[in-house]
Amino acid sequence: LERDPHEVTNALADRAQVAAAMQSGLDTLIGNRVIDAPSAVTADERASLAALGYVGAAPPLPASKPGTTLPDPKDKAPILTAYRKAVDDVGQGKLVEGAGELHAILAKEPAMTDVWSQYGTVMLELGHPEDALAAFKEVIRRQPTEAVALIDAATVLLQLNRLKEAHDHAELAAKQMPAAAHELLAKIALARKDPEAAMGEAALAERADPSLAMPDYVRGLIEYEKAEKAPPVDQAGHFTAALDAFMRAHDRVAGRTMQIVDLHYYIADCLARLDRTDEAEKFFKDEMSLYPKNLRARTGLAMLYEAASRAADADDVIARMLAAIPSPEAYQQAAKLYDLFGRPDRASAIRADSRVKFGK
Repeated sequence: LERDPHEVTNALADRAQVAAAMQSGLDTLIGNRVIDAPSAVTADERASLAALGYVGAAPPLPASKPGTTLPDPKDKAPILTAYRKAVDDVGQGKLVEGAGELHAILAKEPAMTDVWSQYGTVMLELGHPEDALAAFKEVIRRQPTEAVALIDAATVLLQLNRLKEAHDHAELAAKQMPAAAHELLAKIALARKDPEAAMGEAALAERADPSLAMPDYVRGLIEYEKAEKAPPVDQAGHFTAALDAFMRAHDRVAGRTMQIVDLHYYIADCLARLDRTDEAEKFFKDEMSLYPKNLRARTGLAMLYEAASRAADADDVIARMLAAIPSPEAYQQAAKLYDLFGRPDRASAIRADSRVKFGK
């Protein structure tokens, strides 16, 4: 990587002994094996997929079999080059350019489900959930048992408040990804105003992954929602109860590699509402460290600083937010913050930048 970062020099001749050892290892690993076919769709799954409009529209692509003629990888080198360019652009925050490049690849290679998935993610960041949903559905149409695509589609459907469809997609993913699916089903139940069902789904998520403190997290969400709806005199009690539940979840998942999205945000928000601002700052930052694209955490921290007369710190948070999340939603949120802070000039400038970058 240091001497030949673009891999233009073939090291095979110079390191024949290493190459032979590696080839032997590969032969041992994959000898007499074929590519595993995707798991079969059961009759019940087929019926559920058909009800959602997938099966029948286009059958899943057949898996490669021994003797199947596949393209020579060298013939697809331009596609790889274009894909790397698209990935680099997205990584640098050039979402519009990256989306266009991914779409161009799919026009030539529509069977590349990974690219469909990435295109959907970028379109979601650009504030086009319907286009994102169409991309995730294309993955499901081609690979009906792809659980990640089912979860992605269900997440967008929840955002669009299409709760029945969201539930049905998440339920289809439960066999392969039970913890993630039941976690999402709990959130869908909360959106349906059914806390009992949400707690049931949380228990199923924890059963699938005992390290996932989903029941405590969902209890916290239920109390948090009660606090937001309660009269001012009763809010502190509910926010305290929510905080207690969130902290129990926090303590239980402390050693986990994958944390619960929004958990640290909700802890911070509860602390801020209870006037424990010094503690809240830490948890907002924890959420941002774990999930740099969490817009709510960055917004909450900016508001915390503004309320504490730390305008320079609030400016810094907003600037970093736009750098980390170069999306229309982030620009809109930044403009709203400056309106709220009584700085319409900054709000107007950010809206103008947004129109240049995204056309809106």
